[in-house]
Amino acid sequence: MAKRLQSLWMTLLLVSVTMMLLQPQEVEGTGRWWWKWLCCLHRAEEPQPTEVIDLKKEVMTKCQEFLGNDNTDRCNEFWDRFTGAFVNKAPQTVTPEAYNDLIKEHPIPKEKDKVLLWSKTKHMVTFLSKLTEKHFFHIGDTIFGIMDEAVWCGKNNNKDVLTSGCPEYMDGVEPVGSYWKRVSQAFAEAAEGTVTVLLSGAVDTPFDTNSIFAVDELPKLDPKKVTLRVILINTESQRKTCDDKSLKDLEKKWGHPEKYHCRHTLESDLKIRPPATW
Repeated sequence: MAKRLQSLWMTLLLVSVTMMLLQPQEVEGTGRWWWKWLCCLHRAEEPQPTEVIDLKKEVMTKCQEFLGNDNTDRCNEFWDRFTGAFVNKAPQTVTPEAYNDLIKEHPIPKEKDKVLLWSKTKHMVTFLSKLTEKHFFHIGDTIFGIMDEAVWCGKNNNKDVLTSGCPEYMDGVEPVGSYWKRVSQAFAEAAEGTVTVLLSGAVDTPFDTNSIFAVDELPKLDPKKVTLRVILINTESQRKTCDDKSLKDLEKKWGHPEKYHCRHTLESDLKIRPPATW
């Protein structure tokens, strides 16, 4: 696209110069107009400065909304422990364990029979979050959820919190992916009773062995305390059943058939039913 614009700009420039040379008197006003227009076009091609994101301001605002405005000290403490995990470090050295101190200071509440996990079904979690009835409890309902959609990293010999020039999410070891992996582990560890997992029947492999659910959450669920309930969410055009090979692999990996239940349903059906009846 940039090359096409550059070619167009050069063509218009040549046309303008030719017009002014051949008819200097008649097109003097027109020539001036062309020059102004071309200059504006050229400036539009130049890279524009990116917006500087004040991540601390965003986090503090969301933290106080979550904890209450009288919890400034706790929010400052959250920020300090959060940034302490990655500031002044190369992104590729920030492992999930770097966030241990943050997790320790903000333990996950125990919500028996309400814990909700998901993989490739975030849109359904967003749908649930907008409902008045809060039957399920997911990561977004904890203080750690305030970092959703945020990007951050640090670098060696630099005390700044960077929000650009960071590695892609889950591209090897990097700060954002490590954060969500460690938070997901802690969330699963705190689970008790029936744990509901929303998986997608609209993808080739509902149980993705490389997903955070498979790698970080499932191994942290305690079979002595947890019964796993899988809801496979289908669309009208893409449907799978609990006999799907990947789901059989999930059941085998869980290893406790007496504490494993699976059913498939349509997304449209779920959305018209109260979550308590899911």
